[in-house]
Amino acid sequence: MTLGQRIQTLRKERGVTQNQLARAVGVSKPAVSKWENGASMPDVGLLSPIARFLRTDLNDLLQFKENIRDQEVMAYMERMETVFSDQGFQEGYEAVCSLVAEYPDNNYLKLCGARLVVNQAESRAISYHLETCRDWLKHIVTYPSDQDQGLVKPAALSILIRVYEDLGQLEEVEDLLCIPERPFDPSLLLSRVYLMQDKVDQAYEIFISELNRSMSTVLANLQGLYELGVKEGQLDKAKIYAEDFKEISKLFAIEPWKPSDLVLDLALLENDYDQALLHLQALVKELKRGPSKLYQGPKKQVYWSTSGHETQEAILRHNLREKPHAQDFIKGPQVRLILDQLKDT
Repeated sequence: MTLGQRIQTLRKERGVTQNQLARAVGVSKPAVSKWENGASMPDVGLLSPIARFLRTDLNDLLQFKENIRDQEVMAYMERMETVFSDQGFQEGYEAVCSLVAEYPDNNYLKLCGARLVVNQAESRAISYHLETCRDWLKHIVTYPSDQDQGLVKPAALSILIRVYEDLGQLEEVEDLLCIPERPFDPSLLLSRVYLMQDKVDQAYEIFISELNRSMSTVLANLQGLYELGVKEGQLDKAKIYAEDFKEISKLFAIEPWKPSDLVLDLALLENDYDQALLHLQALVKELKRGPSKLYQGPKKQVYWSTSGHETQEAILRHNLREKPHAQDFIKGPQVRLILDQLKDT
């Protein structure tokens, strides 16, 4: 909501006409009309008189809010997805940019915004959108905030690699990924101290955060080992990693890992289309199930969240159509029916 829209809203809530507001602050009625239509802005010196006359304060008039909670970020992202869906990619992108500009210090908002734009741009070769996301993600990695959840920086790095790949700039990400000497992490020791002091909530928070962090690392490594097995033509090894990935991601239900991802890909590589169909059906169910809330702390923080399942469905359909080893598979009538039922963006 713009300042002019806020003035109009407050004015109507107070039962004040444009003429009354204009006389109270010493301007003309057309000036007030221009504020509310967005054609002009009130002078800075008029803001306090406007706020006093409308029986509010400057923070409320300017809608100043130092930051927003993670739950609010997710609510904003749902609205942004609707903008992408109803108004198109460019309008959605601009809406996300506007929101990030409003809360420039919120790394979680930058992460979710970048992920949404990158997912929506999956089939588009639009470099400047990706460059914007790259800058947001680099800020998260370079300037982590004390308010960040434990997975914000790793998630940003993961998406950043994907963005650099799409931009053809992978060499530029190497400096960000240099592994320093691993420092001592007192988190688990601290959680034990909390436990011995019966500080249950504090101990629980650390255990849950560390569990999510550790399992996400395990799943990322299994996916990497699977991809190495495929690249080396060792499908027997790849199958072991794919099955382990499936069982662990199913057990811990940590987003955005989908249990059937790798087993579907392997079945396609082996031309086992019956199994591939079963895994595809399972994967679609996993996408529609939405973010898991199994592993949350007592304060109900969501440690990892994805964009809505409609976006994920569109990415799945795009990825299947782009895989060389899936071309015969997607021609099957049952598969075509499933793909046609997936949401597009």
